[in-house]
Amino acid sequence: WNQGPLDTYEKFMASLRPTETRPSLHFAHLLLPHSPWRYFPSSKTYAGPDESLFGLDGNTGQWSADAWPVIQAQQRYLLQAVYADRLLGGMVARLKDSGLYDRSLIVITADHGVSFQPGLPNRQITAANYPEILYVPLFVKQPFQRAPAISDRNVETVDILPTIAAVLGIRIPWPV
Repeated sequence: WNQGPLDTYEKFMASLRPTETRPSLHFAHLLLPHSPWRYFPSSKTYAGPDESLFGLDGNTGQWSADAWPVIQAQQRYLLQAVYADRLLGGMVARLKDSGLYDRSLIVITADHGVSFQPGLPNRQITAANYPEILYVPLFVKQPFQRAPAISDRNVETVDILPTIAAVLGIRIPWPV
């Protein structure tokens, strides 16, 4: 990963334009709001710990029992989550401005959650922190979808590719 999230995002945004020949696939993988948490919602960065997080034991992945550094880390995470949301809003605006939004299939998800409970692991699952770690956002906007819909079905990230294929009428040549 040599580029920052903003460089990757700008290249992705520049690629979003209508084509006259065939449908196109646009994919972006932004490590946001992934640590290190350094972004304000405006995209400006601020000084902070390098890869390590104050209050988090890098060897065990365990938060300090002292709540203050954990609260600070969570606030930094939330600032960066707002930044990620701002970028997503920019992508939706670009798709609408280019006339691509209505016919687009858009999938937004995360690879994992993170826990901010003092004295507990930030990523290792426990009985107390699993709701923060296991549940991740999954948003799917289908082509020409006009109204929002909420599904309470149990889904996993492995369901994303078969969902894309089903919506687009594409046969996957291996078992899923």
